Amino acid sequence: MGKWLTAGILSVMLLLGTGCTESPKKNTSMQESQGSSQSSTKLPQEETSKPYPFTFQPHVLSEEYKQAYGKEFEKSFYEFCDAVLAGEESFMCPDSETYYRIMEAAATCMPIADYYLEPQEHQPQNGVGKLEYSLERDAYLREVERFQQTVSDWITENLQEGDGDFEKVISLYSGFSQSVVYDYDALETEEWVDLSPYRALMKRQGICQEFVGAYAYLLMQVGVNSTGCGSLNRDHSAAHEWNMVQLDGKNYYLDTTFQNTTDPFGLQYFGMDEQRRDEAGDFDPADYNIANLNLYGAEDFPARDRSFAPLWSAVRYELDRKNKIVKYYTDYETEHAEEFSYAAWN
Repeated sequence: MGKWLTAGILSVMLLLGTGCTESPKKNTSMQESQGSSQSSTKLPQEETSKPYPFTFQPHVLSEEYKQAYGKEFEKSFYEFCDAVLAGEESFMCPDSETYYRIMEAAATCMPIADYYLEPQEHQPQNGVGKLEYSLERDAYLREVERFQQTVSDWITENLQEGDGDFEKVISLYSGFSQSVVYDYDALETEEWVDLSPYRALMKRQGICQEFVGAYAYLLMQVGVNSTGCGSLNRDHSAAHEWNMVQLDGKNYYLDTTFQNTTDPFGLQYFGMDEQRRDEAGDFDPADYNIANLNLYGAEDFPARDRSFAPLWSAVRYELDRKNKIVKYYTDYETEHAEEFSYAAWN
């Protein structure tokens, strides 16, 4: 299914307050100036370290969707996930409202469905929702297998056995920011472009709403709740999306798009509170749309903790898992590292 958009439709998205409508500035000079220091953003793997023991999770759903729509929706969504992963043509669905909400949630919580399902105009009948795929069943099931393997690769490339929630969030944040290419052409072309988190996961290419959904899906796969947050900037000249995550019961904002397009080896947009998010983009918290549900704003999920403020000056860092320390550097030339203990979040 996906979200097929042209430049004209993107201008409408600006008015609605969703999606990227302004291309981030390319910062090639900064990336070039990092030189050989780029390879030192993480400590070399210790001899005793092992890859994260990952098992693909067929059922993931953000807590915000659960809160908004309840237990019966959650049950229906998981039945939908099972059907999609098996390439089935129907699933139990009580009504058209639930069907619409499931398709809405699928972009972030079951990306392969969002990409390969054809839009259905008819309503669920007798408690059954229909599913139609853009590929023949055998070809589609091969894509399901490839999707699950790709998700596993993302996790095992970036996480290690024993990683806690903070290590999962920061490692996938950096792994994502450093390896996905921002698709400037998608904002400038008059051609049809399929914008979906699936594309960001599988092709490692995308724009902000694709970054957000893909990063959230990876975090939910390893047990960390994440969702998107969208807003217009203050003068309403551009719209943008970023992630919200929960760590130790507190909400934080993270922007892999800004990190990717300005300084992919830094942490300037990691673990932000509302004030920092506003300063780094001119986004008024009064306009935030949490989970893109048009139900929740910043006041419903406050992000006011500034504990990660020291990391916002980091242009590169190393993760010392043994001692639960982030060793970070505030400029590209220095050999002196500041230290930030993350033991409280792990």
